[in-house]
Amino acid sequence: MVEQACNERGLNAEESQMENSRKCGLQLFVDRARRQWIARDAQGRYWMLPCSDRAWEDRIEVRQRELTELEPVPTHYKATLCLP
Repeated sequence: MVEQACNERGLNAEESQMENSRKCGLQLFVDRARRQWIARDAQGRYWMLPCSDRAWEDRIEVRQRELTELEPVPTHYKATLCLP
């Protein structure tokens, strides 16, 4: 539904994906101590993202207390990692 709305507004694929990420509330971080990508979903759960072509499908849930130094990552990295 969000994708259809983006297409109706004339957004390209990358802009559509960024709009979809904002709508679903997905935020991307880097954990410098673990040298790992971390995502937080709309429900507030944290996920470790492996370096793979299917990072979102292969994600591993982590507890917030297990995380150390999370730094926000710019939105355009979501497209690089093929995140929703």
